[in-house]
Amino acid sequence: MLLATPTGHLADRLGAREVLIVVLLIECAASAGYLLLLLAGAVHVVGELLFVASSWGLSIALMPPNAPGQYQGMFATGEAAALMAAPALITLLVVTWGQPGWLVLATIFLLATASAIPVTRWAVRTRPSVPVMAVQ
Repeated sequence: MLLATPTGHLADRLGAREVLIVVLLIECAASAGYLLLLLAGAVHVVGELLFVASSWGLSIALMPPNAPGQYQGMFATGEAAALMAAPALITLLVVTWGQPGWLVLATIFLLATASAIPVTRWAVRTRPSVPVMAVQ
């Protein structure tokens, strides 16, 4: 059906070949858009999986042995606070400030990302080592 000879007013006016070329270009662009959307979704899923695995691994490694409940509670509270504040902050920056807001948001992301590895290494290095107990 897609490769059928175009008919109608537009084909009569511009030519069947030209209309067919335009239709094929539109289909290719739409297909590329779908593929890009699927690729972006896959990248997002991989990022989420890495985030969850690393955050849990880090929270378990830094958890004091005498207060696991308090530590996990504070960890979950911090994550929930970030999830609640993020939409308001992003809306304020992007909608209210426009392009400068995007730059501020990018700076916040860059600072958080650049400091994550050094802060994590410091936290792991300065925690007292506790022998891991075997599960019986």
